[in-house]
Amino acid sequence: MKKHLSKDKFIHYIAGYAEESAAFDKLYDLTHFDDYENPLCYSSTHFLELLSEAFADTDEQTIIISDILSWWVYETAFGRGGSGYVEPIIYDETCKKELIKLDTVDKLYDYLISLED
Repeated sequence: MKKHLSKDKFIHYIAGYAEESAAFDKLYDLTHFDDYENPLCYSSTHFLELLSEAFADTDEQTIIISDILSWWVYETAFGRGGSGYVEPIIYDETCKKELIKLDTVDKLYDYLISLED
């Protein structure tokens, strides 16, 4: 993989994205738009793609990292899990053994970096 973002920058970008996401949620509550009806959702998708490219050399790696970031942001609620969300846990191939719990941005960054190996 290519040279990646520093951990500090990654944490800064994710924190900003979380704030933006919370603001979008309030906007959606006011407008009652679905995500696909609101053009603001496209900027979110592009942001995750750009962030993914900072960790990858190939299109295949970008797709994998983008999928992980999307899962972490949308399905685990930025690693919080809880009601209505999945727990931020990566399991082995059999889905029986917990490999890592990605409940912080630090752990997510370290996991993405570990994919280089």
